[in-house]
Amino acid sequence: MHNKCMRKNIHTFIRIATAVLVSASIFPINIYANTNTICSVSAESAVLYAEERGEFLYQKNAHRRMPIASTTKIMTAYTVLSAKDVNETVVIPKEACGIEGSSIYLEEGERLTILELLEALMLQSANDAAVALAIATDGSIEAFAERMNRLVKEMGLSDTYFTNPHGLDDPDHYSSAYDLALIASKAMENATFRTLCKSKVAKIPGKDGGVRVLVNHNKLLRLCDSAVGVKTGFTKKSGRCLVGAAERDGVTLISVTLNAPNDWNDHQNMFSYGFSLYENREIAKKGALTYKAPIVGGEKCEVHLTNSEDIFAVLPKEATHIETIPEWNRPILAPVKAGEVVGTVYFKVDGEVVAESSLVATESINKAVTKGKVNNGRKSKTPKIFSRCRRFVSQGG
Repeated sequence: MHNKCMRKNIHTFIRIATAVLVSASIFPINIYANTNTICSVSAESAVLYAEERGEFLYQKNAHRRMPIASTTKIMTAYTVLSAKDVNETVVIPKEACGIEGSSIYLEEGERLTILELLEALMLQSANDAAVALAIATDGSIEAFAERMNRLVKEMGLSDTYFTNPHGLDDPDHYSSAYDLALIASKAMENATFRTLCKSKVAKIPGKDGGVRVLVNHNKLLRLCDSAVGVKTGFTKKSGRCLVGAAERDGVTLISVTLNAPNDWNDHQNMFSYGFSLYENREIAKKGALTYKAPIVGGEKCEVHLTNSEDIFAVLPKEATHIETIPEWNRPILAPVKAGEVVGTVYFKVDGEVVAESSLVATESINKAVTKGKVNNGRKSKTPKIFSRCRRFVSQGG
């Protein structure tokens, strides 16, 4: 009898275990898990960041401090754009000539604009342009690196430190995949930077009246239709480094790989994975939402409100229930003009605010006109409209 019960229990265990294994093969792994089983990458360190959501969809050794080679130039460009006018002319100093590695072979005394040097920096990955920009901004490489580090600290990043503007090997010069994704996201807020990093080819003045043709090293721009940046990097010490960005139907992804033998495929795999999870969904057209709110001291007891713009949100594709929460000023005091902002409508998915829009009055409400005169220092009786409005407000509208 005892053996029979044991055999029965073993059979039950096998059935349950089999069911669990089958379920694991059918249902997707948690998308926020820090595991390389979600999407396959060759990189030693990698992340995938959903910009609109502010979420990391994939992480592998995300905070490991590593050499980052010319992906440094993302921060160089952002730092210059934060401090300088792109139309300013730079006289190339002696210190910017003959820099090792990628170069546009600048000569002392040449004149180029900040924008032209930035094009050389981001497309041709020119180390001499990086030095020229650093000196034009702060007078020396050391002072410019200090500025870069101040900005990084302001971003709240703790795994990054710069000693130069180009990324040539230095044991004290490093970042992490996690930090690089956030640096790239911040830089992409600048319209000039966005244009630079997605440009495939550019032309700038050359020596003796010639022209330099700059070809972007980032093959993602040619391999992937949705790619919009960002920057390559390589030294023998760092291995292949790449920060990518892609946009599709309002969804922006930023990908980073450090020391990746197969980086082009890594990034395309991560993009495919990220776009499979999220979509940019229209929640409401302008004016589609309507509310009535109580108003105090007006010729009417209520004012009609609506959303002031089309509302979109980047959401998980499986999201079905969106909670709508309108809030307005309490109290709303007359007068109110049509189009005046008097509140906000919030949209939540699983308790998280995913979008919001201003609520505006659809009509103008003037102050109520009081009847009667002041006699012997005593005010006239409260008009009936005030009494009705008080009842309206107390009843919640």
